[in-house]
Amino acid sequence: MLCNRCSRIPAAALIVLLTTFTFSVGAGSQSQPPSTAKRHFLAFLHPVSPGAMQDPKTPQILQEHFEYLKQQFTADTLVLAGPRLDGVYGIGILETSSREEAQRIMENDPTVRNSIFRLELHEVRLPLLRGQNIPRLVPAQ
Repeated sequence: MLCNRCSRIPAAALIVLLTTFTFSVGAGSQSQPPSTAKRHFLAFLHPVSPGAMQDPKTPQILQEHFEYLKQQFTADTLVLAGPRLDGVYGIGILETSSREEAQRIMENDPTVRNSIFRLELHEVRLPLLRGQNIPRLVPAQ
């Protein structure tokens, strides 16, 4: 039910008004970001095999993995990283200019290079990322 003020607006005007405005994230979500824009990638690290964590070299490689991730974090390519507690061993979000760069960074991770973990990489859009501009209602173009 419309309020008294809204009921005075002709239905056709409401339809035009509603179809003229869209959320900028909705309207722009299908387009590709400019090549200079930073893109975000969600990385999952899965154990290659159940026995991969039992190898005597694994503790040293895990330490190298942690040091490598700290370097990526300091270089502002790694936004966050940590272990999942439900069976997937690690997740991370990278901010890079291309999928190839994100892939290269994660393939150089010591745990991936030494076949302890395998990489699963997905590009994601993060319109509500802390420190970024919040999307707002804008006229459609």
